[in-house]
Formats: sequence, C-alpha cells, structure tokens
Amino acid sequence: MDQEETYEKVCLKLEYRRGIIKDVEQAHSPVQRHLFSEAKRLIRDIDAMYFSGDVPIAYFKLLSNFDEKEIIELHRRVWNQSRIPFLYVITPGELRIYNCFEEPANPKIDELDAQERLIEHFNVAAGILEGLKKFSKSQIDSGAFWKSEEGKRFRSDRRVDQRLLENLRITREKLHKQGLKYSIIHNLIGRSIFILYLEDRGAIDKDRFYDQFLDGATMYSDIIEDKGAVYRLFEKLKDEFNGDLFPVTDEERNSKINSTHLKIIRELFYGTDMETGQQTLWRPYDFGVIPIELISAIYEMFLHTEKEKDYTSKKGAYYTPHTLVEFVLNEMLPWPSDDEHQYELSILDPACGSGIFLVETFRRLVSRWKFSHNKKKIPILELEHILTNCIYGVDINEDAIRVAAFSLYLAFMDYLEPKTIWEEIRFPYLVYHPDDPDKYGKNLFPMDIFETGPFENMNYDIVVGNPPWKRDGLPEHISNYLSSKGFAQEIAQAFLWRVRDFSSNGKIALLATSKILFNTETKDRHFRSEFFGKNYVETVVNFSALRRTKGGKGRQLFVSAVGPATVFFYRMNAPRLPKSTILYCTPKPTRADNALPGITIDASEFKFLPRMKCSTSDTIWKVAMWGTQRDLEIIERLQQYDNLAAYFGSCMSDSSWKRGRGFQTSPNPNKNKSNDRLSNMPFIDAKDITRFWINPDKITRVEPNSFSRFGCMETHFGPHILIKSGQSNKKFCAAFTEYNCAFRDTITGASGPSDKSTLMKAITAYLNSSFSSYFLFMTASTWGVERERVYPTEVFQLPDLPFHFTDEQIDKLASNVDAIGKLMAGGLPEDDAHICKIETDTDQIIYEKLDISKSERFLIDDALEYSLDFFQEGENSKACDIVDTEDLEAYSTTFCDAVNSILQFGESRAKATVYHGDAPLRVVSIRFSEVNDERTVTVFDSTDELENVLSRLDRQIIEEYSGSIYVRRNVKIYDKNTLHITKPDEKRFWTRSMALRDADETLAAGLNGSS
Repeated sequence: MDQEETYEKVCLKLEYRRGIIKDVEQAHSPVQRHLFSEAKRLIRDIDAMYFSGDVPIAYFKLLSNFDEKEIIELHRRVWNQSRIPFLYVITPGELRIYNCFEEPANPKIDELDAQERLIEHFNVAAGILEGLKKFSKSQIDSGAFWKSEEGKRFRSDRRVDQRLLENLRITREKLHKQGLKYSIIHNLIGRSIFILYLEDRGAIDKDRFYDQFLDGATMYSDIIEDKGAVYRLFEKLKDEFNGDLFPVTDEERNSKINSTHLKIIRELFYGTDMETGQQTLWRPYDFGVIPIELISAIYEMFLHTEKEKDYTSKKGAYYTPHTLVEFVLNEMLPWPSDDEHQYELSILDPACGSGIFLVETFRRLVSRWKFSHNKKKIPILELEHILTNCIYGVDINEDAIRVAAFSLYLAFMDYLEPKTIWEEIRFPYLVYHPDDPDKYGKNLFPMDIFETGPFENMNYDIVVGNPPWKRDGLPEHISNYLSSKGFAQEIAQAFLWRVRDFSSNGKIALLATSKILFNTETKDRHFRSEFFGKNYVETVVNFSALRRTKGGKGRQLFVSAVGPATVFFYRMNAPRLPKSTILYCTPKPTRADNALPGITIDASEFKFLPRMKCSTSDTIWKVAMWGTQRDLEIIERLQQYDNLAAYFGSCMSDSSWKRGRGFQTSPNPNKNKSNDRLSNMPFIDAKDITRFWINPDKITRVEPNSFSRFGCMETHFGPHILIKSGQSNKKFCAAFTEYNCAFRDTITGASGPSDKSTLMKAITAYLNSSFSSYFLFMTASTWGVERERVYPTEVFQLPDLPFHFTDEQIDKLASNVDAIGKLMAGGLPEDDAHICKIETDTDQIIYEKLDISKSERFLIDDALEYSLDFFQEGENSKACDIVDTEDLEAYSTTFCDAVNSILQFGESRAKATVYHGDAPLRVVSIRFSEVNDERTVTVFDSTDELENVLSRLDRQIIEEYSGSIYVRRNVKIYDKNTLHITKPDEKRFWTRSMALRDADETLAAGLNGSS
C-alpha cells in the first residue's frame, strides 16, 4: 500500500468524497479557490485540502517516507498561517494527524510527535483505525468533533496571532520601562517586521546584503544589536523603497537608543519567551507566511500604553479581527466568480485604523483583476493602479495611518517575485501630506471624517469599516453634528449617518455598537426611525452573543471591547426590486468558534423582519435576537396594557406610590452633603438581597458620612420593595420588607401607602414571576445583550397587572411571598423544591390573569430555561447539552399539534417519527397522510436507522443543492409526503418553542415541496 492508496482509503473512511480539493479547478466556490491558491503560494508543500463548506479544515501531505525534518518545517509554516487546524501526513500505510494551532517544534530540542502536536497516529495498512471516525466528515462538519476531548485540544491561545501579540506587548512594555517612547518602539518593531518579511520571502541575499552594514553579517539578527549598522540599514530601506514606511524622525535619531534596547528587539523575533526570558535560539515566526492582516493587530496593542492606558475607552477605537473583516467583505466584495469580478471600484474606510479592511479589500481587487484577465500574475503597474486608485482610508490617528500604509505595502509586495522587490519597486506615497508636495499621497488621510477634506471629492462604490464606539463626552463638533440631527450622543450614530455623504449610489457596511438597536431613550428611538426609514437596510448581523463567552470558549470577537457589536449593511437608495423584509442574523457561540477561522450562522439564527416595523418598533430587534414571531406577538399584546410607571411616580410626583434609586456617595468631598435622616439608618447591600425576602442578619447601618445624592427618601422607608438591577440565580430579583432600610443606587426602591402592604407583596410576587423575567429579558436594552442588568425605567414598563388583581388573587400572592420568606428564613435555598412549587403556583395565577395559552407558556419556559441560560453561560449552557429522546418526542408532539390545529378541517394529519441513536445530527420525520393513527410520535431506537436516514438525506442534499447536510446542519427536506427535519444534537434546536417556529414556517411554506 503506497501513500496514494493510503490516501484514498483514509478519504473513503473519513467520508471526505466531497470537500477535498487537489487542484484549484476542483474548487466549489470563489472562497475555496482563493484559499487553495493562497495555500499553494504560502505553504507550498501540500497535496490536498479539505473544506467544511467554505471553511478550510485540513491540509494533506503525502510522502513515500516519513521525513521528520520536512514535517517540522511544514507544521511551522501552517502554524504561522494561523488558519488551518489539521495537518494530515500520509505515508504508505500510516496516517498522522497534527494540531496546527499548537506551537511548532524547535528542531534542536523538541519532538515533533509530542502529545500536544500529534493528535493521533493510525496504522492504516493493518486496519487499526479505531478512533478515526472522530475525524470523519459528519463529526467535523456538524461541529460534534469540537466538543470531544480531542477537539478541546485545539486552543486559540496557542495560535501564532495570540503568541506573537502577547510577546509584542511584553516587549513594548520592557522597552518603555527602559526609557524609550512608544512611537519609537513602534517604529523599531515595524521596520524589523518589514526586514524579516523580506528575509523570509527570500528577497534578501543574506550572503551579501547584510555584510554592507556590518562585516560578516549574514542575517538581521547579526546586526540588530549594533545601532550604527541597524540605522544604516534603515536608511537603505528608505532610499530603496520610498513611501511612508516608518521614516526615521529627528526625535528618534536623537533618542538614547542603545544596544540593550536593540537586544530586546532581537530576543522578540528570535525565539525568546518574552515573559520568562527563556531562550531557544530558534525563530518560530515566519513573516513570509504570517497573514499580513496580523500586522494590523499590532495597532490594537499600540493603543494600550501606560501613558494612554484608557485611550481605547476615550477614543472608542477597537481592533477588528480578521474573521469579522472576511465576513463583512464576503458580503460586500466577494472573491471573484463568473458573476462578480469587477475590480475598478473605489472603496473607503472612514475610520481605517491600521488598515485591516483596506488590506483585505486590496487583495480581493487584485484577485478580481487576475480572474478577469485569466492571469496568475499581475504586473506591477496594475498593482500600483489598484492601490492608488481604489483604496482610500481616513483616520484621525496619524500613527494608525502610518501602520495602514505599512500594511498595504506588505500586501503590495506579496504579489511580487523576491528579486523584483529590490529591482523594480518604489512604493507610491499613500499618506496625504499637504505641506510636503514631494510626499503627497492621496489615499490615506490623517484627518477627521467630520471635517472637510479631499476625501470628500469622490462618490465611493463601497464604504466599509469599524468606526469608534463611544457614548457621551464627544468632541464638540461631533456632539453638535448629532444634536443637529436629533440623535443621541453616540459616535457610531454619527458615522452611520455621515458616510451617506460619500456613497450616494454605493453600498455601505459598518460595524457599530449593538446598543443602537436596543437603547430606548427618545433620541435613540429617533435615530432608529431615521436610519431604517431613510436608508435601504439589507442585512443586520448582531454579534452580541459572541462578544465574550464563559471560560474563554467560543469566539470573543473583540480583544478589548466591552460593548456588543453589530454590522449594518445598507445603502441610501432602494434597488429596483426592493424587499419588504430586512435579514436579521443573531449568531450564537459554539465550541467550533474557538477552533475554526470562519463565522457560522445557524439557520435558526436567521430572521426576516418587516421593513416598515423596523423603523417604528422598540422591541422587535431584542425579541428577534432571542425569540420568535410568536414571542413578539406576546410582547406586543401585553404592551397594550398600561405599565407600572403609570402608578409609581417619581420622587417629585404627587403620587402616593413612589419609585427611585438609592443614595450615592462621591470620593470628592466637595460634592457631598450631609443627611441626618439617612445617616445611621438600617442598610442593605445589593449583594445581600435575595428574591422575595431580605435576611435581617444581613442588614447593617449606613455609615454617618456625606452623600452626593440622597435618592428618593420615601423609598428608604417601609413598607417598600427593593429591586436589584442584576439578577439572582438568573431570575429577576425583588424583595419586600416592612422595615425601614436604606440602599445604594444599584437598587431601585418602590414604596406605597402604609395600608397597602398586601398589595405590595403581590407586586413583589409579580416582579419575581417567570412572566416578568421573560418580559424583561425580551425587552430590556442590556439584559441578554451586554450584561445581566435591567434599568429602573425598564422595570416599570412591565404591564400594570397587579393593579387589576382581584382581592382573592392579591391575598393569595401575598401569602405566597410570606410562605417563601418563612422557608428562606428557615434556611432553605431559593431553588428548594418547596419554594419552586410556590413559585409555580404564583406563575399559574399570573398566566391565568394574562390569558397566557399553553403554547405561549412553552415560549416563556424555553426562553428562561435555554435562551437566558445560553446568554449567561455561553457554550457551557444546558442549551448546548445533547438531546435525549424525551426532548425529541416533546418537540415532535408540539410540532404536530401546531400543524394539526390548522389541518383539522382537511383530510391530512401530521405524524412524527423520531430516530434515537448516536450521531452528530438528529432527525425528525413528519409524515402527512390520511391515516388516522392514534400515535402522534413513533420512536426508532437504532443508531443504524438514524445513520441510514442521515446518509440518504446527505446524498439528496449534495445532488440537489451542492452542499452537504452536515455543512448546512439545519435543513428541512421534503420527500413526497414526508418532511425531514435535521438539526445539530443540541437541546436549543429541539425545544418546544423551536417546534412552534418550525411548524409556523412549514405552514407558511404551504407544504409545497420547497426546502
């Protein structure tokens, strides 16, 4: 069995018949074509690639004999590419699977086949293939592999981007502590990367080049510690390449750079662990392979200096990860295809930062040129034409503009032969220098986008970018701009509106804070009305759930962002055939996100929202993030009630029912004033408030100090309700007490007439009910988006149901609160079965009063059990647990009941077949027939039966839709009178609320055979 026969046997066993590419002509999409070509150019020594959809998964290397030295170097290059998780090395009769996110082996001291790198070693010839199924198509493509123990070994923190950035950060701080300014440090690092790029590309003749700066030198590491030699090299680069490449300033020439500083730079790039100081005298980094966009990530680090430690929060600037850039540009500027390959386009990034969008845009335009001309190479003049006539960026930060120019120069050189770099290239000036006509660029503008400038002279075809995120405290001219439009003081709103001036007929895609969709203040609502009313918005992708995840699992999209992110795809004018809906996508975290370079959006996370409603509804975006059309109908129906705010007045109102936040203190004594009534009052801290009841042992005393704000004094005195802004055990939290008790402003107090204690207890029961948690989770601007918090104004938007309770209901609810208080006083926890039973009784009273149906209760229960838990726990949530047969039966019963309630007047009935077994996807088959079988659900308890169905459906999907069921994962397939529903093996996809949604979609499709 030679290596080719072994390869064929492995691919057959892994079911890789579709997805394997050995030649660029076999690519199934423009993305695959690009990635395969890139791999051949950068990695070179690979024989095949495997794709899951358009996501690259594995490289294959075939050898007649295993060569450890060759594989060490190959693994190093793949690690430096920071894209592919697997390397399959095939020799006659053997398969080795390597983890390419793990750091490469140092050939001097490390073993290639150490446990962290070698995932599995199979003897194919002997047929010892136990465990190979874990790496099969179904396991990889469905995402099941990443939940396995082997999958957990693929750690993003071991990838080259994370390791290099961390070492750069440590290096910069070391140099700064030794007296160098950050600007000088940044220039030294940037020039060093440029030189190492030339060296790794083979553009430098090491035997002759370095010797002209220092006798006997054959590589950059030989001269970097010699200040005179290294600065002679820097001058040589300036003379050779021209452009805006980190010029040596007078300040840098006069600085006290010494050999100690330069030694630290050397250690950074030549294998030293900058944190421990451990030296390996080996360079793991290959800048000929490392993605150019990684250079842009350095800018993110440059923002975090001791001198400017809160620059990010002040300026609102964030580094944009390449994954997100690719996602945006795949929509705006796809890789070339027969249908779309135009390259004469003008693209503007209005807040370009270090240029990551511009670099990726440039690469795509070059690829389009080559596709259009059917050429593998592009002439230098054409490269320069695209760079100087298509790529434009604006940023107020001059350092960022310099990094952007540097990144674009590297991208430019990536298309040149090594010898051409020295012989023919002089970089065009890109940066706008109006005071220096000899260096007058017209592409990158270190200017303010809200002021006038030459960047205004064009009408751009595409505008993309990630503008700053900041609310309040804005520069005066931006604040005035927003005020003139009636918008909130949110800089992202200013950018979203301002860029319309540059693209009257083009397409726009900007990232912004997700809070634009959810904030409920008057000016925020006005912005939404104007934005969605006066632009043609095509798609909104809300990445809030991927902002950060529990335990570091899943993808944290932004390195330092606190706020959630959304991408808005829009244009000023509607197309000839406008759509009546806006596509709204809300991707959720999975373990695969931590390993794979692409962003996957499950089918259940696609919503089509009515265009007209998007500009008027304050709740549609939030409800659609976690719920369904049915949830929206519940919320909108109940919002027709008056709300609690109609009864509870502010502190200054004449109402006998008051609401207000607690007191505040200030560290500035000049802002404080005394209050004898507050001083020495009983006091409860927010962390000590539990649902329903306050433990008297937790009550202390207010320290007799001064207060910057007193809060609403009436609400400090009993009887009153204390409401936390955060949650208790993932539920909204309010407690009743008869006693006087002061509190800080993280608590909201509600008080009423002294003779209304019973009603106030009933209100407490209402606030702690499942309904209230559901309503607030679906409507609050922050809970479920950013953090576990509900603002006081949002609490009092709850329907005013308690003021419509009957006396009997009030008495019952009040007694439930008393009963829970007694049980908790006796030491029982909140989740005790006795307390849960009382809460269920409370929920029942409220559901009946609100006329909540059985199916609507399913929605409420699932939102609290799965959606809320998913928000707070991420990939660790029970929503991601595997599905059991009971889940599938409940789903099927709910689906059939919903469909049959509509079909009851016809002859057909829906019956379900559930397949129980061990497979990465689950299947439920719904058969429509006239047979009146009493059983609604039949269970096949067989793994073989389940796999047979999946295999049959997968073949059908491949034949009809050019894609695997495992890649698509969430698929409805119509086969004569049977509907097959396939989804991943996670509970969140098989809840009763998902059954209702699927039933609604099935009925809407009219059972017309559409998939």
